[in-house]
Amino acid sequence: MEFHWSFVEVERTTLIVCENIGTLPIRLVRTGDVNTPAYVSVHVEDKSTRKNDDYKTTHSRQVQFDPGAFYSSLDRNFSWNSI
Repeated sequence: MEFHWSFVEVERTTLIVCENIGTLPIRLVRTGDVNTPAYVSVHVEDKSTRKNDDYKTTHSRQVQFDPGAFYSSLDRNFSWNSI
Protein backbone atom coordinates (compact mmCIF):
# COMPACT_ATOMS: atom_id res chain seq x y z
CA MET A 1 0.00 0.00 0.00
CA GLU A 2 1.35 3.41 -0.97
CA PHE A 3 0.43 6.56 0.92
CA HIS A 4 0.25 10.03 -0.58
CA TRP A 5 0.11 12.85 1.95
CA SER A 6 -0.97 16.41 1.81
CA PHE A 7 -0.26 19.02 4.46
CA VAL A 8 -2.55 21.88 5.44
CA GLU A 9 -1.51 24.96 7.36
CA VAL A 10 -2.82 28.41 8.12
CA GLU A 11 -1.31 30.91 5.72
CA ARG A 12 -0.75 33.47 8.51
CA THR A 13 -0.17 32.08 11.99
CA THR A 14 -0.94 35.38 13.74
CA LEU A 15 -3.85 37.67 12.98
CA ILE A 16 -4.62 40.89 14.81
CA VAL A 17 -7.92 42.52 13.87
CA CYS A 18 -10.31 45.14 15.15
CA GLU A 19 -13.59 43.66 16.26
CA ASN A 20 -15.54 45.79 13.77
CA ILE A 21 -13.88 43.95 10.86
CA GLY A 22 -17.05 41.93 10.21
CA THR A 23 -16.08 38.69 8.49
CA LEU A 24 -12.46 37.56 8.55
CA PRO A 25 -11.50 34.95 5.96
CA ILE A 26 -8.72 32.74 7.32
CA ARG A 27 -6.85 31.25 4.38
CA LEU A 28 -5.62 27.66 4.52
CA VAL A 29 -2.89 26.34 2.21
CA ARG A 30 -2.47 22.72 1.13
CA THR A 31 0.79 21.28 -0.19
CA GLY A 32 1.90 17.78 -1.11
CA ASP A 33 -0.51 15.43 -2.89
CA VAL A 34 -3.44 17.57 -4.01
CA ASN A 35 -4.94 15.00 -6.39
CA THR A 36 -7.47 13.68 -3.88
CA PRO A 37 -10.02 15.46 -1.70
CA ALA A 38 -8.95 16.40 1.81
CA TYR A 39 -10.96 17.27 4.91
CA VAL A 40 -9.50 19.23 7.81
CA SER A 41 -11.04 19.61 11.26
CA VAL A 42 -10.72 23.10 12.72
CA HIS A 43 -10.67 24.19 16.35
CA VAL A 44 -10.51 27.82 17.51
CA GLU A 45 -8.72 28.43 20.80
CA ASP A 46 -9.77 31.53 22.71
CA LYS A 47 -7.01 33.76 24.09
CA SER A 48 -8.36 37.28 24.60
CA THR A 49 -11.66 36.58 22.84
CA ARG A 50 -14.84 34.79 23.83
CA LYS A 51 -16.87 32.68 21.44
CA ASN A 52 -20.35 34.11 20.76
CA ASP A 53 -19.43 37.39 22.53
CA ASP A 54 -16.59 38.48 20.24
CA TYR A 55 -16.95 36.17 17.27
CA LYS A 56 -19.35 33.65 15.76
CA THR A 57 -18.40 30.36 14.20
CA THR A 58 -20.14 28.42 11.50
CA HIS A 59 -21.67 25.09 12.39
CA SER A 60 -19.16 23.35 10.17
CA ARG A 61 -15.92 22.43 11.87
CA GLN A 62 -14.45 20.89 8.72
CA VAL A 63 -12.87 22.54 5.73
CA GLN A 64 -12.95 20.67 2.43
CA PHE A 65 -10.29 20.75 -0.27
CA ASP A 66 -11.48 19.47 -3.63
CA PRO A 67 -9.05 17.51 -5.83
CA GLY A 68 -6.48 19.91 -7.26
CA ALA A 69 -7.30 22.69 -4.77
CA PHE A 70 -4.36 24.36 -3.04
CA TYR A 71 -6.37 26.95 -1.05
CA SER A 72 -9.49 27.10 1.04
CA SER A 73 -10.76 29.57 3.59
CA LEU A 74 -12.50 29.51 6.91
CA ASP A 75 -14.70 32.52 7.74
CA ARG A 76 -15.09 33.93 11.24
CA ASN A 77 -17.67 36.64 11.95
CA PHE A 78 -16.66 39.21 14.57
CA SER A 79 -19.21 41.07 16.68
CA TRP A 80 -18.92 44.72 17.61
CA ASN A 81 -19.49 45.07 21.35
CA SER A 82 -17.84 48.50 21.91
CA ILE A 83 -15.43 47.25 24.57
